[in-house]
Amino acid sequence: MNRKILDAFERAGGNVRLIDGAIWTYTDNGFDPKKFAEQIVRNCISEVAMMGVVQYDNPDIAWAVNTIIGNLKETFEIK
Repeated sequence: MNRKILDAFERAGGNVRLIDGAIWTYTDNGFDPKKFAEQIVRNCISEVAMMGVVQYDNPDIAWAVNTIIGNLKETFEIK
């Protein structure tokens, strides 16, 4: 599993263990699935924003990046 996904899972209260070379994930009462989903969306927004930074001198890409970020935030109710 991708390390960024595992990090988001842990930040949401999930548990990750490496046992005999295998990654095991589990949850208990402290896991917040909404927070996990929000972390994933925030990571996606960050990746889109990086494209805007790389292509900052292209106004069309800058506009598209800002539109995509705004749509993601609105769709997933991220502030």
